[in-house]
Amino acid sequence: MINVTDDNDTKRANITDIGTTANTYGGVVVTHDDGRFFWSVEFAEEFNWEEIGEPLYLALLAHEEKRRSNGGQFMKRNNEGRLTI
Repeated sequence: MINVTDDNDTKRANITDIGTTANTYGGVVVTHDDGRFFWSVEFAEEFNWEEIGEPLYLALLAHEEKRRSNGGQFMKRNNEGRLTI
């Protein structure tokens, strides 16, 4: 992996928050720029971008889409009270 410290406007424009796990300053985010994919943990609107592979990027986006479609929760309880995806 390559640590990317530049923080250009394209990366900022394409940021997607992943999940709700966060600290006071921010959470996990992903972005893309010119066919490359990155993730970071936001720290008070600053990012230390790390390049990731496209499969991981797409998996994180799919996870977030599913979480949002479930009312903001990734797992729900079924009629028996068991957690389901």
